[in-house]
Amino acid sequence: MEALGMVETRGLIAAIEASDVMLKTADVHLVNQEYVGGGLVATLMTGDVAAIKTAVDAAATAVRRLSEEGLLTTDVIPRPDGMLHTIVERPTPPRPKMTAVAPEQATPEPESEAAQSVLPEVPKAADSTPEAPATPAEKATKLDAAQLRALVADKAKAAAYLGQFKINELRNFAKRQPAFVKQHKNVYQLSKNNLVNTLIDFYQHEA
Repeated sequence: MEALGMVETRGLIAAIEASDVMLKTADVHLVNQEYVGGGLVATLMTGDVAAIKTAVDAAATAVRRLSEEGLLTTDVIPRPDGMLHTIVERPTPPRPKMTAVAPEQATPEPESEAAQSVLPEVPKAADSTPEAPATPAEKATKLDAAQLRALVADKAKAAAYLGQFKINELRNFAKRQPAFVKQHKNVYQLSKNNLVNTLIDFYQHEA
């Protein structure tokens, strides 16, 4: 099990705020939310030690901003024992299977001979096949450094390319660039827009 981060709050709103901030701030994963009772909610996240510490600190600050009494306690366990997964990771109950029922189709009644004889014959329209609409460009599935280098000359295109990806994908990409990490050690603290602009500036200077 990776590092375990825990934030205990009073009230559901504070718990939702803590979860949202933690997931947006660092590359962490929501494991469970325990409703302790009396309005107390414990939010549990996993990830590497640095990401968990950053996420827990950010969540504590955000909850205090909502209410001074909203935050009860926080904790980070860098190397939790493997047996803790029996407490932390509760199994999700299976959902009941839903059987789809096809709607009944009404059988059209045949027209009477009199109605058929009264209807005028409609001339056939000229056969014109509409042109197929242009297929939009497919979304990139993997962040490619070579593609980014080719686009950095046009900042708007580079920003549009990077904007397709989630913040966790951008952070993982940035961490794989040793020169970038050496210059910018606060990758987990950058918002998505700041990270996009920082990556573009970095590759423009590299070019």
